[in-house]
Amino acid sequence: MILLQNKKVALHVNEDSQPHFYKSSYIQKGLLLYYDDKPICGEGVGFGVPVVKYEDKTYFPKKCKLFISEENSIINVKKEFEINGVFRIKIFGKYINKKLLYGFTELFSKIHREHRGIRKILDFFLMIARYIMGRPADLVDTESKGIIAVLYQIHENIISIKVDCSRLDRGNCKEICIMNEQGADFFRKYRDSDGKILRDDQISSWEKVKADKAEFSCDEYGIRFGLSNITGYDLFMGREKFKYHLAWTGFAYIISPTANEFEYKLDLQIND
Repeated sequence: MILLQNKKVALHVNEDSQPHFYKSSYIQKGLLLYYDDKPICGEGVGFGVPVVKYEDKTYFPKKCKLFISEENSIINVKKEFEINGVFRIKIFGKYINKKLLYGFTELFSKIHREHRGIRKILDFFLMIARYIMGRPADLVDTESKGIIAVLYQIHENIISIKVDCSRLDRGNCKEICIMNEQGADFFRKYRDSDGKILRDDQISSWEKVKADKAEFSCDEYGIRFGLSNITGYDLFMGREKFKYHLAWTGFAYIISPTANEFEYKLDLQIND
């Protein structure tokens, strides 16, 4: 459903997990950007999507309920995300459940994030592994960890996002991440209020934002989206692009596992 239209640029919301790109294919999405009726979110999950890290695994939303209304020129979109999906690793087509291997994948991801100089070497080995073993992980149904409800209120270029975690299972929960992502093929430039400007591979896969404000832009289509640092919470930014596997750009707020509510505003600018 189209929520906002500005010439060729549109903001969409879907009740299912479309569009299906790479690893995020069956993760429920938030608000998604389209250009000329085509998605430009890539592998990104959209604006305002909860992901929950527990001691054993990271859980993703596979199901949702969608509610839409409009009042006084403000579009209200509510998505109730059910946190009921985990990625399971496959080796030669068979699922495995070994904590040691899951720990290795977490370590691999950490090295990939923190050591930009060897990232291309790691990507090469990952490509070889995928070729030999096939698709390495699937998002599968698991026991539900509860509901996180997200209310999006859209008024002109400001999207207010309110997150309600009161129905989430907190047992062994380490942190709650609120993702705000679009496509890496389109959003290739980072800029913040401290004057830092990064493009393409200069952008790390996850880095803490120290500036008061930061944004990503798609210069080709004249679109920018930005967030602000909020006292008491961590804001991270990143971009990953790896053929047939990763293609996202965006931000994540990290909030406490005990938090019941979290609210922020996203600035969406579209050049006329």
